[in-house]
Amino acid sequence: MKRLRLGIAGLAVLAGVGVALWWLSRPDLNDEEQITNTIIEIKRAVETKDAGRVLKYIDHDYDDGFYKRKDLTQLLVGGFRTPEEFRVEVRPPEVIVSGREAEARLQAVFSWGALGADDRRLPLSIVAHLRKTGGTWKVVKAAGWEPAMAGGQ
Repeated sequence: MKRLRLGIAGLAVLAGVGVALWWLSRPDLNDEEQITNTIIEIKRAVETKDAGRVLKYIDHDYDDGFYKRKDLTQLLVGGFRTPEEFRVEVRPPEVIVSGREAEARLQAVFSWGALGADDRRLPLSIVAHLRKTGGTWKVVKAAGWEPAMAGGQ
C-alpha cells in the first residue's frame, strides 16, 4: 500500500513538472492572435454582463470622438442592469498591426432576450483601434458598436 501511494505521488509530481515545462515552452501568441483573444474576452464579458472585465480591455485614454472611458463605464453599468440575456456572435477579425498600434475590423451580431427572436438580433460592423500597453492590447477607440447599447435596453 505504501508503494502504491509513493507511486501515485511520483506520478503526480511528474505530471506537475510536465505541465510546468509545457507552460514555459509554449509558443507566444503573435499580435494578431493576442488581439483576437482580446476581442473574444470582451465578447465573453458582455455575455456575462461583467463591466469590470470589459473595461479591463479599454484603455484609460479611450476617446472615439463621442465617448470617453468614463462614458463607456456608465453605459455598460446601466446596460448590464437589464434582466435579459446578451449573446454576441463574432466572426474572426481582420487585423492590421503597425508596431504598438493596430486596427481590427469585425462583423458581429448582438442579440438579447429570447433565442431566435429576429427582431432582437442586431448586426454590427465594428472597427476598433488598439494600442499595446504593458504587453496587453487595449481598445483606444472604436466605432460601430453603438447600436448595441440601445438595442439591449
